[in-house]
Amino acid sequence: MKRWCSSTTAVAGAIARGASYTKARALVQVLVLALTAFTGCATTSLRPPSGDSSQRVGDIALDQYVGLYEVAPGFAFTVSKEGARLMIEGMGFSRSELVWNSGNRFRNKGADLPVTFGYDGDGNISHLTVEHEGQPVQLTKVPPLSKRELAAFKQRSYLEVPIRGSETRSLRSSEIGQEYRLYVYLPRSYGYANRRYPAIYILDADADFGLAAHLIPQRAAGREIPELVIVGIAYGEGVPEGLNPRYRDFVPSAFGGQAEKYLNFLRRELIPFIDSEYRTDPSDRTICGHSLGGVFAAFVLFETPPLFSRYLVGAPGILPAAAEANYARAHSELAAKVFLTVGSLEGDKRVSELTEFGRTLAGRDYKGLEVTTRIIEGESHVSFFAEAFNRGLTALFHTK
Repeated sequence: MKRWCSSTTAVAGAIARGASYTKARALVQVLVLALTAFTGCATTSLRPPSGDSSQRVGDIALDQYVGLYEVAPGFAFTVSKEGARLMIEGMGFSRSELVWNSGNRFRNKGADLPVTFGYDGDGNISHLTVEHEGQPVQLTKVPPLSKRELAAFKQRSYLEVPIRGSETRSLRSSEIGQEYRLYVYLPRSYGYANRRYPAIYILDADADFGLAAHLIPQRAAGREIPELVIVGIAYGEGVPEGLNPRYRDFVPSAFGGQAEKYLNFLRRELIPFIDSEYRTDPSDRTICGHSLGGVFAAFVLFETPPLFSRYLVGAPGILPAAAEANYARAHSELAAKVFLTVGSLEGDKRVSELTEFGRTLAGRDYKGLEVTTRIIEGESHVSFFAEAFNRGLTALFHTK
């Protein structure tokens, strides 16, 4: 966790110092890991830098704090007003209240995120600053829209573009105590053909469902892969303030998460719900995840009895080497197709770790196992996934 937070600081510093594009891009890859760890930094102890002339909330109108604060475009905090409360989100932190604590320190309601607001020579708020391990990270306030532009934006009432063939469901988990939003895509033949369909479960569906719902039907129409029921598992707007649901759900307890509970949610609640509501094939399920989702997809590979027969594992920051070794001591069979993938720009260490894990799996000579490792050249932690997902569909659904 500290490594991710330090990486965020390193990128901010590099940008501020005008680092070369190559070096900055390499650091941005690490920053993305921090961002996609999604609130991992919220559990560390951040402190506002000393000597800053900031004032506390309440000394001036709350409206002056509202705005977008950037390290670089896309890497930002948003501070908004909700009644008499200040809310903060971004840079991996889920939306939560920003409350004055003492002196110049504020904290969010769900996790310790002290920040300081800074001012320009005219007394206007110009930036906010956090400090980690003695290094301040400053985010500059972006010039806001004019009142006229903001009013025009808020009055927009156009309908959102729907995803054809998809529907939204909700399912509350008694295992976890949270309601999940489900995005379900049904194949074009679903309303005509009396058959069961393989299902692919997409983790991080808030971000990745659109990609899956576009690419899978296109490739199925070209008879390159079978028609699939797509089940996207999303959080929607139901995440409690300050909570990091991805870290909780996808990371095993040995590393501070509660992936075992999330696995129980899938096994006992979600999958039975899907199989009862839709004509899915219980013998042919795929799980797809990247980043923290990739951690979970790799974690469930060695669970018995198996829930899935195909695994698309993208850029996992933690690999289940110990779980695999334990599994190997007791089993000679692993009936699964596995696609391991990572972007080459994530760095030699991450690439070599995933490659070695793939070699280990292949070297076990498990009966029924097909494993493919693919490095996506010239792509980072974020940019690799579109190509990786497409390549993964080919690898997992090819026929000999």
